[in-house]
Amino acid sequence: MPPCRKNRTGTDMKTHGCLYAALASLPVLLTASCSTIVPVEVREAVSPSSGLRHPGILQSKAMLDAMKRDLEQRHELRTAAWEDMLKHPRGKIGWGGDPWKAPKEIFGPDNLHFKTAAAIANSYALQWIVTGDISKAEKAIKMINHWSSTMKSIRPKPGDENLHTRLIMGIHSGYWAQAGELLRCSGAPWPEEEQVQFKEWLRNVILPAMEPRPNTYNGNWDAACTWSTLAVAVFLDDRELFDANIEYLKSGDTNARLTHYLLPSGQCQETGRDQDHAQMGLDFLARACEIAWNQGIDLYDFEDVSIGTCVEYLARYNLGDDNVPFEVYPSPVGEGNAHDKATEPSAKKRGEYRPLYELVYHHYHDRKKLPMPYTKQVLEKTRIENPGYFCDYWNTLCFADLKEG
Repeated sequence: MPPCRKNRTGTDMKTHGCLYAALASLPVLLTASCSTIVPVEVREAVSPSSGLRHPGILQSKAMLDAMKRDLEQRHELRTAAWEDMLKHPRGKIGWGGDPWKAPKEIFGPDNLHFKTAAAIANSYALQWIVTGDISKAEKAIKMINHWSSTMKSIRPKPGDENLHTRLIMGIHSGYWAQAGELLRCSGAPWPEEEQVQFKEWLRNVILPAMEPRPNTYNGNWDAACTWSTLAVAVFLDDRELFDANIEYLKSGDTNARLTHYLLPSGQCQETGRDQDHAQMGLDFLARACEIAWNQGIDLYDFEDVSIGTCVEYLARYNLGDDNVPFEVYPSPVGEGNAHDKATEPSAKKRGEYRPLYELVYHHYHDRKKLPMPYTKQVLEKTRIENPGYFCDYWNTLCFADLKEG
């Protein structure tokens, strides 16, 4: 048997502010063999300079503590989701090519390695928090350091007048910030100079790739950019950037504005386009609203529109109910889109579910104790919600039936 791994710096464990001891009381599920195991405590702090709370992107300290507690107590659904994450190919090195081959430049509308690497970093960061296995933290840190030191620019292919790189960066970049937030707030052995490198990468490479904001496009584009920009703003502890994007959701000249993308009836701007894009837009806005919630701002229900109402509408229609309300709804910003004259919900991609529902169900059902009958039916079909092309997070593990109090 090979010798057990030491921590990545070779220093005494107390250097990282951790008490080094084996967690013999944890279930076998959570322990790792032949690794350095330490108690991990997620530390909550409010920045004195910005007033932003950390951790404060997709998971708060209370959420992470509840997830970990449930796993220690062998909560049936959480344990099944945990085991699923451990075996899921999207959370493992080697899936979808080689995520260690970060290009110096992303050139074109997509890069499979970029989003796969973000999923892997998040998986290992969660494994570190739950198990205290330092080797898991090291793998997440190594992935972040590799990409933030290698990839120096992002630009579209020649002739791509729509600048699709904005959409791809918007969909996935927030997960990079989330992985960093998990590591930073849990005492992971991540040297300060490497954190600075990551911050500079987010600010100087990632954020510019989402500009100019695609405000006149279908709202899912700018909603993607908004959620990721909010996530990056929290990690950077940048209050000005954070506040600007909260206001953008409230009153911006964009189809991603809450009162532009969502209608009081539950219909959304892309309901008449297809169900795939309608789910995407609501997914990105729900992530943005969760970040706001974790910073003390409730945008899930804003003025006369509600993420919950729209997700219930979406679930109801995709489950087969044709009796949902619908109105012709021209896009509020820009010269209009092909579906602006649609007279009924689109049947395209109907019944094909994106990993959107756990987060919204958690907010309304678990936090607010409100019924979400159609969303519940979708979850009964789709659990365990796993990462997919448009979602690199572990939704059932992180949000389902979560008791934060």
